[in-house]
Amino acid sequence: MQILHEEAKMRLRYENTANDFVAFNAFHLAQSPSYKRSIAIYTCVFGLATGLAVFFLAKSTSLEIVKSLPEESKILVAAVQAILVVAIYALLLPRVLRRSTMRQARKLLAEGQNKLFLCEHRVEITDDGLVTWSPYGESRVRWEAVERVQRTEPHTFLYVSAVAAFIIPHDRILEGDCEAFVAEIQRRIELNKTGSKA
Repeated sequence: MQILHEEAKMRLRYENTANDFVAFNAFHLAQSPSYKRSIAIYTCVFGLATGLAVFFLAKSTSLEIVKSLPEESKILVAAVQAILVVAIYALLLPRVLRRSTMRQARKLLAEGQNKLFLCEHRVEITDDGLVTWSPYGESRVRWEAVERVQRTEPHTFLYVSAVAAFIIPHDRILEGDCEAFVAEIQRRIELNKTGSKA
């Protein structure tokens, strides 16, 4: 494949699948302070409501073993049951919500053909920014818009906004050196922050 732009300094070619989109969403939500805060609030509110319900049900249960206990012991048994339920709830709810979100991400992706995402991509580094190409289009992103680079073992995410990124799957790189490419992007982001020239 020929270099599309004469000013390109480095290039990386890779291919995206639906799993990359889901992986990005999972990573992004795990890092998002607002999502973490929402999960914590949801878990606390519903966990405490469930715990209180269990406490009052356990305290007023008609089991013979509980009926025979003194009132203080009934309260203790009910409190222990409520605490166990809240603990289980707090452990399971975030996982259940994450799985639900990932399922929803797959469903959203299945609603269209997503030709612009589910294909081969080429990202080139130039002095002005990144040039991206796929069989369905081409765009330029200036260095000022490249916010940060985040990495996991299977992916590199080049964030171009708070919620959007180029998703580079390490196991489907078709051309280029990912390590050198990412190092150069990080260098350019830092240069842009300080106002220095490349």
